[in-house]
Amino acid sequence: MEKNQTTNKDSILIVGNGPSAADPKAAYLKDANTKVFRINWFFLEPTINFGRQVDWHMPSFKELTLIHVLRHVIAGEHYDIKQLIYRESLSTKHYMRRYRRYFGDDFVQQLYEKHGRHMFAVSELPTGVQAMLNKHQKNDTYPTAAVLAFTQAAAMGFRDIRIVGLDFYRNDSMYGLHDLPAYLHNFCYGPFKRQVFNKIRRLSGQSLLSDGFHIPLDKGQAHQKTDRMVISTHSIQTDIDIIQAVLDAYPDIELTVFCTEPVLAVWQQVKGIKLLTTGDIQDTAPAPDNRFIPLLDTIKLNRAQQIKVVIWMWHGLLSWDVAIFIRNHFPNLYRILRPLWRFIRDRTWIGRWV
Repeated sequence: MEKNQTTNKDSILIVGNGPSAADPKAAYLKDANTKVFRINWFFLEPTINFGRQVDWHMPSFKELTLIHVLRHVIAGEHYDIKQLIYRESLSTKHYMRRYRRYFGDDFVQQLYEKHGRHMFAVSELPTGVQAMLNKHQKNDTYPTAAVLAFTQAAAMGFRDIRIVGLDFYRNDSMYGLHDLPAYLHNFCYGPFKRQVFNKIRRLSGQSLLSDGFHIPLDKGQAHQKTDRMVISTHSIQTDIDIIQAVLDAYPDIELTVFCTEPVLAVWQQVKGIKLLTTGDIQDTAPAPDNRFIPLLDTIKLNRAQQIKVVIWMWHGLLSWDVAIFIRNHFPNLYRILRPLWRFIRDRTWIGRWV
């Protein structure tokens, strides 16, 4: 997709899945001319604070269970999703092949033909933004989904950009979303990863990771021995740096952010933005309940799908997350193994699979 050279006169609201998105007052950021950009598991919101029309949805195509549930959202027309954003890290054909093996049909191909749109290519980013991305990628840290959405909105020509639900995982309640039923929750990547890592930590005599184990921490905190140890490729500083780089590259952007009080200090590091918290907005009318939530108990994974999901989660764990785990828990071992792994990856057939 070519970089948009024109200014979009509409406003756009990027809704992350942090706790601030569950506050009904956040709907203040959306008006009649506001486009809506949703992320990942947004359809688990308990109430419909931002309406049923979704102009862009950027799901994580690495999460097979997410796509399985999204399939039911679309089939039941619970939201009107206009376009899906496919990241450039994997080709569209790769997604199609993967889900054909998983679903046994061409569901993702049909999605792409009806709703698909590629995210901008990395080479089309402004020089300053690309330099900041390269800087953090060298340290194996990457922006969170809402920050990627912000970068996408800027590249699409939007200059009145509003953000809610980007709370940097700083709250006790990480997401403002309804819990998945246990049998679906067990086939999500985060819980699966935590179970595997806890087995390793138990054997090595370390404290076990809690449900909030993948809360991104600032660099320097990553090696603290706590049950909130980071097992992630994200960091708060990465997000702040890239947001600021985008604002510097597009100085005519007007950014408005609704956040929770615990996150206010983090957002105040970003220059030239308008910050709102719940105390700044008058009470609003209650939002309607999400009719999709009661249907979660009816969504099943058959035995073949369960096996394929587990295989895929192991593939993801072994190809990347084990390296991050070793880096955060055993840094001396990581310094020895990293160059050895790169040598093997770059000179054997293994490189085709990771």
